[in-house]
Amino acid sequence: MNHCLRITILTSLFALGTLLQLKAQNELDFATKFLQIHAADSLQLQCSTVSPTMMERILDLKAVEESKDTRDLLEHIKTIQIVVAPDTTLACKFYEDAMDLAQKNTKRYRKFANDDRRSIFMRKHDDLILEIVLLSKLNNTFSIVSVTGNMDMDFLHELSTHPKENKED
Repeated sequence: MNHCLRITILTSLFALGTLLQLKAQNELDFATKFLQIHAADSLQLQCSTVSPTMMERILDLKAVEESKDTRDLLEHIKTIQIVVAPDTTLACKFYEDAMDLAQKNTKRYRKFANDDRRSIFMRKHDDLILEIVLLSKLNNTFSIVSVTGNMDMDFLHELSTHPKENKED
């Protein structure tokens, strides 16, 4: 195989891989999909979003710039969405609906951890974690926390061992 053909094939494979990764990152995240399905329940659900632009602004904060550990963690995150149902009578229903959505999409979301009140799912592409989803029904309150970005298992390890500052607070 000549050198030019080899370069063309490698370049094509690289471009295809990049396109597949971009496609995966541009798909709807779990929280957005859940909100679409529950559009009729919009008065019972509250959503807060930290957009990519806001994440960039957070990275520019002096406190973040001065903390390498915090900066290293936050650089992996693209967006954060938090969905909450303050009505305690709906917590179980929404939690079950969210679990059903995850279970109907097992090719997309893999269960990472769970107990009787919380479940964590991941959306991956190869070794890259594109989304981490926490579903929770703690204290009779339903919530979804969806974090998107370019994360890996090292990121999860760092997140779980990140030193807790201001422990007295």
